[in-house]
Amino acid sequence: MNKLFQQFSAFFEKHEWSFHQHADKPVLHTHFVGKKGRWQCVAVAREEDEVIVFLSLFPSMSPVNRRAACAELLTRLNYGLKHGSFQMDMEDGEIRFATSLMTITKEVSLDDVERLVFVNVSTMDDWYDAIMKVIHGGVSPEMAVARKEKQPKALLPKPRFEMN
Repeated sequence: MNKLFQQFSAFFEKHEWSFHQHADKPVLHTHFVGKKGRWQCVAVAREEDEVIVFLSLFPSMSPVNRRAACAELLTRLNYGLKHGSFQMDMEDGEIRFATSLMTITKEVSLDDVERLVFVNVSTMDDWYDAIMKVIHGGVSPEMAVARKEKQPKALLPKPRFEMN
């Protein structure tokens, strides 16, 4: 097991986060339960690429007829983000939020992994409703962002992590 992969495992164990390892790759799978929804997460640690990546997979695929609107929404959301990016596969409608950390110049600490993961799940939870409204509620991307920005900022409760 590589050192980067061990840091993800240590993070999950510290926070009592249930997870399972991919059979033959440095990949961990788990679930996250936020204030607004529940989704799968994937942690990837590839030493040869000198990067660690954490992905939150949105639980709904964007339907074909809403992909252009969803792509616009994700572009609007990405514009102001400092860490990470929303992504959508235009072929199948998969939506995800990705955070990553280049490991070329330093050892990755447990604190680095915590920031990477918590920024990720907090951002997904923060924009969860807006994405749902665009892909399933027919709301325009502009309106979804405007509605979200009018809401007071809420602190995330202590996260619950679980495994299926």
